[in-house]
Amino acid sequence: MSDAAADADQEFSFKVTLSDTAINGTYRDMTFVNGAATFTLKHNQSKKAEGLPTGITYTVEETANDDFITESTGDTGTISTASSSAVFTNTRKTGDLELSKTVVSDAAADQNVEFTFTVELSDRTISGTYGDMTFTNGEATVKLKNGEKAAAAGLPVGISYTITEADAAGFTLTGKTGDTGTISTAKSEAEFTNTRETGNLQVSKTVTSSTASDKDKDFSFTVTLSDTSINGTYGEMTFTEGTAEFTLKDNQTKTAANLPAGIGYTVAEETAEGFVTTKTGDTGTIAKTLSSAVFTNRRDEGGITVTKSVQSDVSADHTKAFAFTVTLEDLTVNGTYGDMTFADGVANFSL
Repeated sequence: MSDAAADADQEFSFKVTLSDTAINGTYRDMTFVNGAATFTLKHNQSKKAEGLPTGITYTVEETANDDFITESTGDTGTISTASSSAVFTNTRKTGDLELSKTVVSDAAADQNVEFTFTVELSDRTISGTYGDMTFTNGEATVKLKNGEKAAAAGLPVGISYTITEADAAGFTLTGKTGDTGTISTAKSEAEFTNTRETGNLQVSKTVTSSTASDKDKDFSFTVTLSDTSINGTYGEMTFTEGTAEFTLKDNQTKTAANLPAGIGYTVAEETAEGFVTTKTGDTGTIAKTLSSAVFTNRRDEGGITVTKSVQSDVSADHTKAFAFTVTLEDLTVNGTYGDMTFADGVANFSL
């Protein structure tokens, strides 16, 4: 017997062999040729041979069916005036189907993400609960997290199955085995592996200044991720509990590679005295495309004016040239700034 309704239409083949091979002809439901009759039976069917000579022996054999276990009574005996009965019971063999899920991700939250599966059986008449799976018209929906398994126990052997996984945002299906097959007495196993999509975050620095030493100045940055479970080195950034710290100079960049897509980030720069900062992309979400945070620091610059006033009743004194030297703290300053030309931070002129 079987839970699959289709088995009710399954035909099973039989052969009745008599000890008297001279018997030929039809005896009610059986036709003998040289003492042997063959026929088929379905569930709850029977055939009867009437009028056989008493005293002869008989053997009833059923053709083996690998999908069923056969039990029989009265399959051998001697024809007598009392009715002889041979009863055969076929029980469908069963097997198990186990589905497992593996998630590859550095994001701790991904360990609790549920993935949805549909298990479809070729026998659409199967309904009911089989182990961990409940089928309706041959179909079951299963939800699994990383490391979890679900098994359909006691499914009829011989039926085929197909397992499909629904698309999961932010993940790529990177492996599957056993997603199609046929139920057998050996356990069928299907395994699906999903890998979190990743992206890169690049932080870049530009310094605008007429002071040469500013080009070699270190600017301090902190990158904070929304997932504090992230630790380790990702490209050029090393994270501890979702935070990385580093410095950049003019025209330098640092890139965090292969961060889990979908997590948020914030890039903050420590205030640098004497500079005005502009920034773009300092907050956002890691995507498969490159995320860029661009910081520009402009030296907050000013000017100096030197004015000469002469107090004298001598008219020639008003055209006298007085020599001045302006010395800057930063001796790397060179070039003309307005009316003054500096060399190594020093400008000389007269007024």
